[in-house]
Amino acid sequence: PARLKEYAEMRNADLFSWKFLTGDKATLYAHAEKGYGLNAMVDSDAPGGFLHSNYFVLVDQHNRPRGIYDGTMTAEVDQMMLDAAQLVLFGDGTK
Repeated sequence: PARLKEYAEMRNADLFSWKFLTGDKATLYAHAEKGYGLNAMVDSDAPGGFLHSNYFVLVDQHNRPRGIYDGTMTAEVDQMMLDAAQLVLFGDGTK
């Protein structure tokens, strides 16, 4: 947690909006897969020994996925930013 906090501060991350997870690798990998349909795993051939999906998942304040975006495509990342701003400005549509 201390290292993640340092990383968040270094990136000027808004901790109200961003969530940084830590814990047992198997638990985190399972959370990525079961919670968001993303892959994450140990891979000795990958940089840093870790392989993960190139997708971003936009999650609302109720922890519901609101969109999936290819992080390697500028247009999709731009759309994600617009969708995230709408979610912040207008909420998730529930009352």
